[in-house]
Amino acid sequence: MFKGNNKYYFILLLLFAAMVWIEYNQPKPVDWRRTYAKDDKIPFGCNAFYRLLNEDIFKNKVEIQTQTPFNVLAIPPTKKTAYVFINNNLTFSELDCKYLFDFVKAGNTVFMAANSFSGLVADTFKIETEYAYNLFNDSTKKLALNFYSPALKANKNYIYPKAIDVADFRVFDTTKVMLLAGTDSTPLFIKAPWGKGNFYFLSVPDIYTNYFVVNNPNREVVYKTLSYIDADVIWWDEYYKSYNKIKGSYFQFIFGNDSLYAAYILAGVALLIFMVFGLKRRQKAIAIVEPLQNTTLQFVEVVGSVYYNSKNHKIIAEEKINSFFEFLRAKFSITGRNIDEEGALRISKLSTIDIVEIKKLISNINYVFKNNSITEEDLIQLNNLIDNFYKQNKR
Repeated sequence: MFKGNNKYYFILLLLFAAMVWIEYNQPKPVDWRRTYAKDDKIPFGCNAFYRLLNEDIFKNKVEIQTQTPFNVLAIPPTKKTAYVFINNNLTFSELDCKYLFDFVKAGNTVFMAANSFSGLVADTFKIETEYAYNLFNDSTKKLALNFYSPALKANKNYIYPKAIDVADFRVFDTTKVMLLAGTDSTPLFIKAPWGKGNFYFLSVPDIYTNYFVVNNPNREVVYKTLSYIDADVIWWDEYYKSYNKIKGSYFQFIFGNDSLYAAYILAGVALLIFMVFGLKRRQKAIAIVEPLQNTTLQFVEVVGSVYYNSKNHKIIAEEKINSFFEFLRAKFSITGRNIDEEGALRISKLSTIDIVEIKKLISNINYVFKNNSITEEDLIQLNNLIDNFYKQNKR
């Protein structure tokens, strides 16, 4: 049915389809991160609040800022502007603070909502917050917030559940700061005039998230805090965010999206499987080449036949003897051609062959060296003695 590697592609296709089906039918977990981003529709994103600004309260007057205040304020605005910062923590650089001070001094507004503030702006007004989240581990305790101004104060406090993150202003310069809203004991929303403009600090940024804006009775709090903003243009900051997608890498963007992350893992697994099956060699069939034949034996037979037919038995005998002496040198370290009584005894001990056989072989060898020619019978006898030596040798 499948040819070549097509079956592997079919398997990968099935795996992909199965992964898509599983991912599609799997219930998506709730993302409880506090991103405060305008595009996030998760509980603690600010999509609803941003749309409230852009489509209702300040319709078509909202501009997105994705750079630092230094870059944004390098060219001062021509219209009365409010710069809105919302995050769990706001820490401005010294250069950003300088430009923010000049921006507010010219009659503009900086609106900041965060659990903690640091940098030159916070130091100027001696602002310090204390994180009070542990208070809400007790389900019987709630955040009761209200405005201090008689014009904005509600008949009943605005009650928030323990899911909200709360920090309150425990330290601030009372000579420079005005209290706008909070609990009966601690302020949560303050105002700091500077030049012709104002800084606003809110220590409970969660009230602007989707969780407390969409279909929530406390939505009125959002409107009342925004009533303090007097501006023709709203700058919405997307740079000072804990989960800044703009500053993140491509991998951070992929890993932050469940669907892209699943596709990334699937692509990695598919690539791994493809590499494993792709390790097989892909090349044309190699023709079988017959190995060269070993003709040594035939060569020896031809040479031996030549010697034999020449009837020069002495030459054949000498070649046989030379081979025998080379064997003695290699096996027993015996050199020389003149083997005496002591040499014969040594050969006998090393080869475990009877001394009589050794002497008989040496006698035949000496006979060949002494005569100018030998008969065929002498050659055969010498050959038999040497072959017997090889057979009986135990080493």
